[in-house]
Amino acid sequence: MVGKSKSGEKSSTERSKSPGRPKSPSRNKSPGRPPKSPPKAKKDVPKRPGTPTRLVSRTKSPARPKTSSPPTTSTPIQVPKKRSPIRKSPSRGGGKESEEKDLRPRRQKTYIDTDTDSDTQEIVPEVKEKPKAAVRGRARKMDKESDIDEKLELKKAIAAAAAAEARDVTRAAAAASYSIVRRLTRSSQSRESSDKVAAKKFNPVIISKKIGDFSDEDDIREVAKDDTLTKHVEFGGALGSVIASLFIPVSVVGLYVWCGEDKCVFTGISDLQKYKRLSTYFDLKSALGLLAYFTILSLLSAFPYGGKKVAAQPSKQGKFVYVMNGLLSALVMFSICAGLEFYRIPVADYIIRHQFQLLISSICFAAIVSILLYVRSFYVPVSTLNSFAVGRNKYYAFFMGREINPRLYGVVDLKIVFFRAFLIGAALIDFVYLYKSLDLTAMRNVTAEFDPKKMNLQPTLITYVLLHFIYLLDPLIWESGWTTQFTAQQEGFGYLLTMVYATVPFFYGTIVKYIIEHGVQLEVWKLVVLTLVFIAGSVLCRGSNNQKDAFRKNPYSPTLSHLETIPTSQGKKLLASGFWGFVRHPNYLGDILVHLSLLPFVLCAPPALVVVQTVVLLLYRTYRDNNRCKIKYGAGWDRYCQKVRYAIIPKVY
Repeated sequence: MVGKSKSGEKSSTERSKSPGRPKSPSRNKSPGRPPKSPPKAKKDVPKRPGTPTRLVSRTKSPARPKTSSPPTTSTPIQVPKKRSPIRKSPSRGGGKESEEKDLRPRRQKTYIDTDTDSDTQEIVPEVKEKPKAAVRGRARKMDKESDIDEKLELKKAIAAAAAAEARDVTRAAAAASYSIVRRLTRSSQSRESSDKVAAKKFNPVIISKKIGDFSDEDDIREVAKDDTLTKHVEFGGALGSVIASLFIPVSVVGLYVWCGEDKCVFTGISDLQKYKRLSTYFDLKSALGLLAYFTILSLLSAFPYGGKKVAAQPSKQGKFVYVMNGLLSALVMFSICAGLEFYRIPVADYIIRHQFQLLISSICFAAIVSILLYVRSFYVPVSTLNSFAVGRNKYYAFFMGREINPRLYGVVDLKIVFFRAFLIGAALIDFVYLYKSLDLTAMRNVTAEFDPKKMNLQPTLITYVLLHFIYLLDPLIWESGWTTQFTAQQEGFGYLLTMVYATVPFFYGTIVKYIIEHGVQLEVWKLVVLTLVFIAGSVLCRGSNNQKDAFRKNPYSPTLSHLETIPTSQGKKLLASGFWGFVRHPNYLGDILVHLSLLPFVLCAPPALVVVQTVVLLLYRTYRDNNRCKIKYGAGWDRYCQKVRYAIIPKVY
């Protein structure tokens, strides 16, 4: 039974595994389900809208064997062009190879979008299609048109530069004298324009102003500025400078010759016999003493201590730091003279007796220095030159000064040295005459008793010396404001300034000399009135100078926030209120009042010419300053003149 059962199971197994019907030899094995199509490759970059995309290749039919493809013939098969939109048939190609080729990441082309403000690059997949050829053709045409426009703009810029060069022929000729070639480039012009726009755009004070504050008139002024600067001359040009260069020293010498100890009137001249001797004009001790005086002041100006350190206003040559030790210099010079007088070295007597020789030595010294400065100006950087003298007549440039702030070894500023020499020298001459009139020789003896009754007190002389000393001491006390004044910033240092600073101390000396020698006595009420006028002029002059100095150094100071200002195309602002809203030059008005208060001391006498000449020069400086500001600030200065109508005298001028 057991054997029977085993044989029965075996037979049932054989029946279940019986083979089916034979397959057709021409039919392959059919798979149960067609294979899945490969997934599409994901792309990070979005496709451009409206761009036709390529379809994924189709899978081969499972019923089509590989060997069923038609045999290759000698007839060439036409391959579609590269940019043809015809899609490749899925039956062509090599099966898996074509599928792998379609699955590769397509090459992407980088396009830079020039129509937007973005700095990033936009990556767009390269699409091969026929219409793009036409678009590229239009782009090439547009590029050609833009190139033509750029060439036209370049030609216009070159034409404008050529016109500017034609206008500046005289300036180019002047620049050639010191081996300079002016070169106009398109980049420099655009850079200057961008700087001006940036200055107007980011200045918070200018932004707060009305849009009408800036107009096309500013641009017109900028175009005409170069022509005006080239034609601008002062003191009558070359002929006027020759006359002025002779008048300054001759007027001082003539005043000393005209006004002697025995006679000092307009209708007569003193004895001229002593002026026929050469020893009357030149003295070796006087020349050496004057040279020692300037040497000591130069060394003291280079001394890094004794005063406040003040940086000069920014310029093309950089900032220069001044040590404002003018008071220390005055104290040292007075101490030297007092010490020599105390040790019985008659300095005061020598200055009084040899004052004319000191004047001649000072004139010669100033002339020599001005000649050396003129020669030196051809070997200094162009940024240090005076634009109002370079390119003009040679003698005019010598008279006005080709260099603004000549400095020895970058330490000693000659302009401030001569300025201090003028102030300290004039004060020394006044006190020497006062010392001799008071007869203080008894003070040399320490054991002698001091008796004020024995002193020859003259109220008129004392009043004049004290008022004039305050006037001379004021610039030394407020010396830090000197850097923002007209003389320090714009005036060239040539024959004009050197001769004026060298002779004015002796010019003022004729007044005190006349008061002592001719016994001038004024009533007390006149002295009081003159003192009040002097105080008013001093307050006006010093207040306006201090206000301008504070504004130039820090325009955003809270103490100046109440003042009105007028913006200019130079990036600076003009004060239009306070002292500077009263008249355009209040400092010169105060200076004129100070000198008018000194006039009654020498009224109806030749020394009165000192006051008259000083007032005339201050009025002419007002005219010069007004013209220079008009050239510098253009339409901004015109708006300031419309607001502040009078230059120096209200309702008059």
